[in-house]
Amino acid sequence: MTDLVPPRLIPKKPLTRSRALRRNSTEAEKQLWSVLQNRKLDGWKFRRQAAIGSFVVDFCCIQAQLIVELDGEQHADARKRYDDARTLELQARGFRVLRFWNSEVSQGAEGVAEEISRILKEDKSVTAVVSRHNVPQNPHLPAAGRPASSPVK
Repeated sequence: MTDLVPPRLIPKKPLTRSRALRRNSTEAEKQLWSVLQNRKLDGWKFRRQAAIGSFVVDFCCIQAQLIVELDGEQHADARKRYDDARTLELQARGFRVLRFWNSEVSQGAEGVAEEISRILKEDKSVTAVVSRHNVPQNPHLPAAGRPASSPVK
């Protein structure tokens, strides 16, 4: 996630850190974002590099309580325990966490988006809403406008 930004240059505050990560997105993040942005995926609203608690997640659909994380090779071994603990914390906050390898996105962001769409469609308790005003607020995230390793599981 921070391959392009040296750790010492990443601010400690999640909101500031998320802004820095958006400016320094990986190629895989850019590719997937081109498919997720502007409600292109079945009308679902995604945020990129969203701050959730003390974490910054790659992509998040608040309404569906779904987080999508992209993992590079560094996540295979060294970061696996950290990623697992992070996933448990995010799940404790009510989110489902999907993980994809960067290489999966590079081989076809549309295929990854189709898998995300399939998972969203399986959840019958949530439906996509086109109007921004009807999206329920998540108590774990700031209100709009206020600052605030393995493959798919």
